Amino acid sequence: MREPARSNTPIQQGRRDRQIKALNAVSCRRTFADKNDLRPELRACHALLSRGDTLVVPALDRYGRSLQDLVSMVAELRERGIGFQSLHEALDTTTPPAGA
Repeated sequence: MREPARSNTPIQQGRRDRQIKALNAVSCRRTFADKNDLRPELRACHALLSRGDTLVVPALDRYGRSLQDLVSMVAELRERGIGFQSLHEALDTTTPPAGA
């Protein structure tokens, strides 16, 4: 599992540390953390993901900058055969929907 944790300012370092701790608690193999708006770590993360991997994020707002951005990136992952999981929202595209 791979994941991007995003932190924009030194003030947010504590939040970033909690995000990474949450990801480590679910046994993520590697974490990525961007420190600027260009998001090079997110691009690196996407480049390393392979079919069958699952991208785990601490929360949806840490991954997408807008709803459209989020939907687009999750759709791209699905097309590549990559699962997506958000810990805070308990969203997991790798499990069947309830009642299925």
